[in-house]
Amino acid sequence: EALRDGLLAVSGELNPQAGGPGFVPTVSAEALEGLSKKGATWNASPVEEQHRRSIYMFTRRSLLLPLMTVFDQADTTQPCAQRSVTTVAPQALALLNNQFVHEQSDAFARRVEREAGAEPAAQIDRAWWLAFGRAPSESEREMALAHLAAQREHYVTRGSEQAAAGAPDQNAVNTADVAEHLALASLAHVLLNANE
Repeated sequence: EALRDGLLAVSGELNPQAGGPGFVPTVSAEALEGLSKKGATWNASPVEEQHRRSIYMFTRRSLLLPLMTVFDQADTTQPCAQRSVTTVAPQALALLNNQFVHEQSDAFARRVEREAGAEPAAQIDRAWWLAFGRAPSESEREMALAHLAAQREHYVTRGSEQAAAGAPDQNAVNTADVAEHLALASLAHVLLNANE
């Protein structure tokens, strides 16, 4: 719960509404596959409600949110006097691949763009302050600048290749601004995956 709430807080998406009824989170189609009625029995709340703190999340004993489960959510079928605390490989994979984490990375990048402007060095400083509460070291700043440049080049090249093939997909990068944002979202994703 603290990790999920932290992701929302850093990205600027945390809804501070307290009290009242809980929200129903979005669950992937793969997680719903085991249910007899599939999606008909699970109606997710609007996105802004889903950005409330995890304490308000509706949980069904037979259907646990995969991201929460991998990070030691309490077993709803048994009493829990003390939480388990684990560090296992699926946690890293969840942070790298989970749709919710990617959405928060994108929101984090938008927040940094809003608060720091378009200058990469200022964006890096703001991202470090938001994620870690400190300025980046000189080596961290250099690595982040290199990451932004490499990702920007990757997205521009990918967009050019798709355009040349005559079949750009809906996620094609067609402007330098889009490539800049995607590069920053990639850096935001790296920071949200950091141990710190």
